[in-house]
Amino acid sequence: MPDDRIVEVFSAANVVEAHSVRARLEEAGIEAQIVGEFLGNAAGWLPASDTAPRIWVRHADEARAREVIAEYLSEARQEAAEPEEAELPAEAEEPVKDGKQGSGGAERPAVRANWVAVVGVACIVAGVLHSAYRWITVGKYTGETEGVLVRSEWDGLKVEPRPGARDLPISFLRKDRIRTLFDLRYAYVVGGTEYRAEVKNRDRVVDRVTIHYDPAHPADCLVGPLVPPWLSLVFGGLLGAGLLFVAYRFR
Repeated sequence: MPDDRIVEVFSAANVVEAHSVRARLEEAGIEAQIVGEFLGNAAGWLPASDTAPRIWVRHADEARAREVIAEYLSEARQEAAEPEEAELPAEAEEPVKDGKQGSGGAERPAVRANWVAVVGVACIVAGVLHSAYRWITVGKYTGETEGVLVRSEWDGLKVEPRPGARDLPISFLRKDRIRTLFDLRYAYVVGGTEYRAEVKNRDRVVDRVTIHYDPAHPADCLVGPLVPPWLSLVFGGLLGAGLLFVAYRFR
């Protein structure tokens, strides 16, 4: 008569361990069942000993099952006792240069410094180019005369936010400033010939302005004062030098 009795051979600490033990038993050809797999949900309401998942096998397989479980537990203890090999971080494997650790954290300030230096050089170059352009402009528009307003046309309105109030949540609290824009036309005389100059989007009407014109082509003109070439050179040079100094301090 076959022996259909089942017995408990192992009480697992958790469901994961219970499934691992059952898989090991099935590899050995022993049929096993987990009893109380879902009793962990009752933890706190029942004693811990009553909620632990248990492994049950046939009575005929009890001895062999206990041997397999003992082997599994022995292997698990050995794996837990073996020290894990410490993996060096990638940053530590990088060579050390100039007494500094070659890590990503140490490289970031250097990268920032390089970018700041690039911007500084760009400011100096831009100042030189703009100064050269202004020098050409001043050399071209050497003629100077006075222009008289002959016509003004209303062009529209432009709303400008009050400084410091751009981020206010309610628009009517911003006290926006409304500018009235005009298209102005001035007349000036060179060598007995009258020419016209147009100025767009000016917010105020000026009766008389200074006009600089090209003596070879008096119709080619600029309205208003000319920016001195040295001003662009000084501004770009100072800004670029300041950024280069900051980049040097970052290194």
